[in-house]
Amino acid sequence: MRLLVGQPEYHFHMASRYFARGDRTQAAAEIRAGAAFLKLEAGRHDATNKTGLEDAAKHLDDLAAGVTKGTVKSPKELDDGFVRADLALARHYHQVAEASVAQNEHEKTGYWLEGTADSLDDGAEWSGHRLATDGKAVVNGARFLMFIATGPSPALVSRFGHSNECSRRLWSMKT
Repeated sequence: MRLLVGQPEYHFHMASRYFARGDRTQAAAEIRAGAAFLKLEAGRHDATNKTGLEDAAKHLDDLAAGVTKGTVKSPKELDDGFVRADLALARHYHQVAEASVAQNEHEKTGYWLEGTADSLDDGAEWSGHRLATDGKAVVNGARFLMFIATGPSPALVSRFGHSNECSRRLWSMKT
């Protein structure tokens, strides 16, 4: 399931690009693809945020229909739908991470925390806002915990950016 984390975001970005180019058919197809991933997550046997994911997916399906019909006129309407979906995913990934902690599945916990962090970051981006310092600290903290749980990864270290020198030090100690 790790490979599915981040997939909705890819489709949201593609939908936004197609919409900006005036290709409503492709934009709607990408929105529906993103909605399908939310439905997959909602279908998990342990999806405690099932209703939130299903509501966000339905909203995306309605948004796709509006894009196709031409009733969606503004990129902001897309952005609002993507924010809603990202927040539902963040809540879901956080709940799955909590369940993984309870089962002492530390590596899985790290992956789900990274999904939580990415979804929060993505939602903030779609909303047109940057995460406040405290919010960014939470996101970086979740990524750092993923780093601790799963071991060093050059891709993850590069995502921490220069603001978290601690991750670089851990990387150098582990290699």
